[in-house]
Amino acid sequence: MANDAPETVAAHLKSSSLHQGAGPRTARIELQVGAANIRTEIILDGQPVIVPSSRDWSGRYKLSQLEDRFLDWSPLKHERDELRYTDDWLGVLKAAGEDISYETEYAGKTVSDAISYCLDQVGTHDRIHVRFSLMSPGAAATNPFVHVPFELLYDPGKKDFVRWLAPIARRDCLNPGSRTATALPNIERLTGHTLFVKSDASGGYEFPGGERMFDPLQALGAEFEALARSRADAEELVLTVGGSALMQLQERLTSAQSAKSPTLQIIHFGGHSIRAGDGTVYLILPGTVDGEVLPLRMSEFAAWCRQARTQLVILSSCESSAPESVFRLSQAGMPAVIGFRWEVNDLEAAFFTGQVHAELAKGSSLARAFHAALRAVRNTYPDTPTFVSPMLVVQDEEWTTI
Repeated sequence: MANDAPETVAAHLKSSSLHQGAGPRTARIELQVGAANIRTEIILDGQPVIVPSSRDWSGRYKLSQLEDRFLDWSPLKHERDELRYTDDWLGVLKAAGEDISYETEYAGKTVSDAISYCLDQVGTHDRIHVRFSLMSPGAAATNPFVHVPFELLYDPGKKDFVRWLAPIARRDCLNPGSRTATALPNIERLTGHTLFVKSDASGGYEFPGGERMFDPLQALGAEFEALARSRADAEELVLTVGGSALMQLQERLTSAQSAKSPTLQIIHFGGHSIRAGDGTVYLILPGTVDGEVLPLRMSEFAAWCRQARTQLVILSSCESSAPESVFRLSQAGMPAVIGFRWEVNDLEAAFFTGQVHAELAKGSSLARAFHAALRAVRNTYPDTPTFVSPMLVVQDEEWTTI
């Protein structure tokens, strides 16, 4: 910041132009995370509230520690063929959120004063949108903090996760050399045609890093029913054993621009996914026989979604918002993606996505629909870690309106 003395900040706040519009007021906190620095920008009704600041990461060793810790961490663990919660999962996530708050200066006086000012102007926390943009340092390099769970930012004053208080998202800012497509045109509301891909797959497969087994999912039917209650024209594509699932999915997505097929504004995948030992993310499709599964690389799926000119991809599957997955979908130009950072209970995941669709169908913006769904899942399942896992990734500049 050019001058972040308290008196300078106070003068800047007082000089901010008064709102003259008739619509509800909104504020944005944009945190651009680079390999060596972070840039903070706070915007109210399109106007900067404070002078955008850039701070060096020198000495910020906690972010590197968080990157190492969360590379393979999960709030759920497999033990003796059973799934249980990781010991003190809430304490671990709260401590991480507090570290992120202080490392990004969110808890600092300059930023907190600006947030308080915005809150006075917009009235409620859920009209203050927070986004972390991870800046790519080069065409062949990714941001060094991709595994840091920035979405768990913790508000020390409110003593709660910011995601409970306000919409929070991230953006993958790719170097031009990393992109395979330009971003699709933005739209105002996500109320269009939705395809639900039901991938009922179970069995084993040998991935890099070892074999993984996938149990039958119990909530796929309920997940589509929740979607259908909100969207009368929802389409279901059922992938089954022996049904050439890979070809069936590819044909439906790549033919989406034909005159016979409606444009797929939203593609919702329900099933299993996995981040393999080499970091590659796969969607899991049914194989040719019982007990066999077929992995689909996220890069291939992303290319098909691009051909369908999809605006929003919802991945209701475990580890679907791992860094490689987010990178591939951003690289293909997807404007928005919702996925799960960690393994989740499928019944609770289905409840969450049902809430997202219900909010979008009412005309809510994506950011507010995502936030409302998070609050609903935390209120309904208060003792589980499901509410900490969903991620919203948005590429567009005006992400608070879509």
